[in-house]
Amino acid sequence: MLRPTIVTHRRPHLDEVCALWLIQKYWPNFEEADIVFVNTGPDGGDTWNEIPADTHPLVIYVGVGRGRFDEHKGDQHESAASLVWTETKRLYQPRKGDSAAIDRLVDYVRREDLAEYILEDHREYSLPSILNGLFGTQNRDSGVVYQIGRKLLDGILFELYKQISVERDWEGRLDFQTPWGPAAACITDVPGLDRYAFRKGYVLVVTHNKMKTYCGYRANPQAPVDLTEAFMKIKQLEPTKPWFLHQSKRLLLCGGDVADQGAYSELNLDQLMNLIRQ
Repeated sequence: MLRPTIVTHRRPHLDEVCALWLIQKYWPNFEEADIVFVNTGPDGGDTWNEIPADTHPLVIYVGVGRGRFDEHKGDQHESAASLVWTETKRLYQPRKGDSAAIDRLVDYVRREDLAEYILEDHREYSLPSILNGLFGTQNRDSGVVYQIGRKLLDGILFELYKQISVERDWEGRLDFQTPWGPAAACITDVPGLDRYAFRKGYVLVVTHNKMKTYCGYRANPQAPVDLTEAFMKIKQLEPTKPWFLHQSKRLLLCGGDVADQGAYSELNLDQLMNLIRQ
């Protein structure tokens, strides 16, 4: 009896890894599909089990075979992953949160496959380079490359969920001025809001989480910020709380995932802002 099977080419690239991951994530009956790697070529490559692309409901070709998910048949500005994702949304309508995050991921994969990022600095640290390196270190085993690649995509998707949450929380921020430049204060449970703010030109962010179990200041590493004075003021206000001033003088924190000591600050967001407001 034929099992659900996904066919792609040997030494899968990021594009094929992403396309396979999407199918196994969203397509009914393909969660535990067999993955088969074949040779590719100018005519579309080898067929599997004498089953051409798009001729059997339990066999999906990706990046080979010149079928609906093989961009080499002439699709302009598409990749295997983008073709799979478009069809996935049409057929299975993933929930809104998934769709927004994966739209971003697939767009990156598509643009990567179209060589839009090939001249970027530090490319050897990129996800495509990691997958290429794994092929060399894992005995040229395409299956191992895919299994590790799908775990990496799970991690990236989780980070994209967080990024979308950061953007949502950012809408509720309070802007104010400091001696070093513009700053923002925000309630958020999601790490990464500081990086988002720095890209928008802010020199510093003040954050409090919704449960009020950690809070603090984070300054742009390139900005001439010194939080020593703020630290001294806070220690006068809360001498028993575990406030920590980083040696860079740009981080002033109380609590968090790496230092949850239970003695939470009682200062609210307005008080934290007023300590450094210009």
